[in-house]
Amino acid sequence: TSSVDHWARLLRQGWPASEPIPVPPEPAHIAPPPPLPAPSTTGGGGSRDDTGSYEWAINRILELELDLSRAVTALERLEGDNAVLSNVHSELAASHRRLQDQHKRVAIQVEKEKEDRLDLIEQYDLSEARLRAQLEART
Repeated sequence: TSSVDHWARLLRQGWPASEPIPVPPEPAHIAPPPPLPAPSTTGGGGSRDDTGSYEWAINRILELELDLSRAVTALERLEGDNAVLSNVHSELAASHRRLQDQHKRVAIQVEKEKEDRLDLIEQYDLSEARLRAQLEART
């Protein structure tokens, strides 16, 4: 498999962020072409081996074009995945900011309600003390 396929497979599998990403395998080396045939002594301008080498080269070119088209397709797919992930990240960051703001507002509201409750308790205690003082003054 090509290096692009390797990375695409890792991304599709959802590589965990806690683990280091492994180095992709070395790309397969292109097989060397067959040796050139010995020059023809018949003067015919070429031999049967020349035709075989030409056919091999044509086939190799077709294989390379296919590999290239697969790599381009994989890269296009990865670009699309990257765009989707970027959008998801933006949405998550915006949601996180909204939740932080909401948390601050709720914390302020809770603190205000706590102060109001303490004020009411203090007013109740003062009112109770006044009423007791009035009762004691009457008796």
